[in-house]
Amino acid sequence: MVDPVISEMYSTQVEELRAAEREGWRRGLKFRLLDITDPMALRPDGHPNQYGHWPHEKVRRPDCLHWCLPGPIDVWNEILLQMIKMESRRSIY
Repeated sequence: MVDPVISEMYSTQVEELRAAEREGWRRGLKFRLLDITDPMALRPDGHPNQYGHWPHEKVRRPDCLHWCLPGPIDVWNEILLQMIKMESRRSIY
């Protein structure tokens, strides 16, 4: 179950992307969304909480500033790289 606040933020971000796509299309620009929502929901470290902290720190609130590497951000990089490769292949044909 996704937190309602996170769900609302996600929906707002997608709406804003769609608006940018419409405006960009008129200007000859393309936009892509790197949507990491589903892949990160499958990882226990997909959203930082206690990860990256020592057990004695007893971190209870989300900590969105610190990530353990290698980890989710490395996966984002791999997904982004594949998106770029796929886009470049499309432009060749």
